[in-house]
Amino acid sequence: MGFVKFIKFLFLIYEIFLYLSPVGADNGICERIISNECPYFNIINAKVSQSVFDTNVREKYIELKRLLSAGNPDCENDIYSKARYLKSISCNFVINDQKCPGSNYICPDICMELLISIKNITCINTSVKASLNAQCSLKAIQSNKCLSYNNTELDTCGFEDVNSKIDFCARNPNYNCCNNINELSSSSPGLSLGIIGCVIVILIGIFVNLILIKKRKSEQNNKSD
Repeated sequence: MGFVKFIKFLFLIYEIFLYLSPVGADNGICERIISNECPYFNIINAKVSQSVFDTNVREKYIELKRLLSAGNPDCENDIYSKARYLKSISCNFVINDQKCPGSNYICPDICMELLISIKNITCINTSVKASLNAQCSLKAIQSNKCLSYNNTELDTCGFEDVNSKIDFCARNPNYNCCNNINELSSSSPGLSLGIIGCVIVILIGIFVNLILIKKRKSEQNNKSD
């Protein structure tokens, strides 16, 4: 490894620890909040407001994707279509940052599902992958109340891309998140039929109006004659 590449590698490792560290100012008091970004986390106790918490989650989510892709747009596209449960992991990191007892945490199996989903993305740096897995496992909690992949992000199976869920469930129909896949797959045709029906009604209305206008003009011409 050349000197320049070594420096870049050290900088990347520094960024990993920087962005996996606590974010956002707090008021020192733990209070129950409801997060729009983390709806499957039923109990969240935080030292920041709901809006600040959600902002922190979004920022953490963006940073995790950027770290995994090393800023490579093509690599980020692969992560977009293949990585699972990055949002839940981002939620877990921010919850952990709050240092408030009693909150929901993810189970370690979510960390494992993420690793499985990105194992074939060759553009991801192995050191970044290992560091993220270590941080994820450290902040996950194995308990009866932890959030497993079987009971979180059921609407997306952990994917950011909905189409990826359809492809995933075709290969893994036994996952809980795939129970509604038929509704998801059929939603688009249903929507298309509805749009087509509206267009037909509009066209019929336009056609009828044109006939009425033509008839009125004809009547006016007959009167003038």
